[in-house]
Amino acid sequence: MRAQAAADQAQARADEGVTTAQRAQGSADSAAQAAAQAQGSANNAMTAAQSAGSAAQAASMAAQSAGSRADSLETRLRSLERWKWAKTHPKKAKKHHARHHHAKHNAALHRPVTADQTSAQKM
Repeated sequence: MRAQAAADQAQARADEGVTTAQRAQGSADSAAQAAAQAQGSANNAMTAAQSAGSAAQAASMAAQSAGSRADSLETRLRSLERWKWAKTHPKKAKKHHARHHHAKHNAALHRPVTADQTSAQKM
């Protein structure tokens, strides 16, 4: 009788152990599944961040291109306005051009004399 009771008790404990092991296995499976989902979410988030970064970079490049295009258009417009002014005011334009030319020429003539040039002139 005692042996039978001990055997029954051992069987009950074994069943309990199996049930606990099955529960642990189920918990481990769900933890692994949750980890896989988290990894997938992280990958999706990383991909989304990369896409957003490349979109921002493309937008920045487009804005930069538009800015440089606007600058070149502004420069062309200014030169066109200058040309139109020169056509309508030929005498003033000639004097204006000459003033710039003489300023460059005079700057070249009146550069500071270096010590080497001074010694070369004395010889």
